[in-house]
Amino acid sequence: MTNNASAINLRTHPALDLQYQLLRSSRRKSVVIEVHRDQSVKVRAPLRVSQRDIHRLLGEKIHWIRMQQHKQALLPQPQQAPGYTADSRHYFMGAEFSLTYQSGLRTLALTEDGRICLPGRYQENPAQAEKYLNTWYRNQAQVLLEERLALWNERIAAWNVVQPTLRLRVMRRYWGSCNRKGMITLNVNLVKIPLPLMDYVVTHELCHLREMNHSPRFYALQEQLLPEWRSLRKEIRLWEQRVLP
Repeated sequence: MTNNASAINLRTHPALDLQYQLLRSSRRKSVVIEVHRDQSVKVRAPLRVSQRDIHRLLGEKIHWIRMQQHKQALLPQPQQAPGYTADSRHYFMGAEFSLTYQSGLRTLALTEDGRICLPGRYQENPAQAEKYLNTWYRNQAQVLLEERLALWNERIAAWNVVQPTLRLRVMRRYWGSCNRKGMITLNVNLVKIPLPLMDYVVTHELCHLREMNHSPRFYALQEQLLPEWRSLRKEIRLWEQRVLP
């Protein structure tokens, strides 16, 4: 379902039978065309660029857009949000769990038979159940990702780079990022995927402390830390559809 903000920005190219979302910004200096997993098209443009120029650019790029839509359609599509009813499915460290509610339970519990148990008082309030479970995920992510970052940071001590600091966020499109000041931002949802994939993201961002790009030098660093990074990159793309909101 399209939200109101998206509907307001929804446009149609009259000659191409192409629907797209237009987002303008005073800070943007160039036009960017994005094709997303659901084959939707988003155009990000500066305020000064006219509608005519945007349509002209879309016409020039239409073959590329159609090709990207075809590629995206062949990829695994996002799964429906799990919900918070009993027996809904959720992930933690790569394992799938069934959500249950238990009266008398005071805190969340993981069971060996694959259940995430929440206190029974949340069963009739899905919004509060979601908030409670997401808080638990964030707390687990804080512990796990701090540990992984510290471990891998020790292994790059000889690189003589700035000491990284960690920030956690829930992100819809990215697993992590790194800026020039050494701030590494990691997605809380990393706690839902297998540990080797967490390490793939952590090492990827640590490599950016030396190379703020994706040049051959960057990938040489990635190879040095995780020789199997290529297979992990393929695997993590499948998890994007399972756990990113």
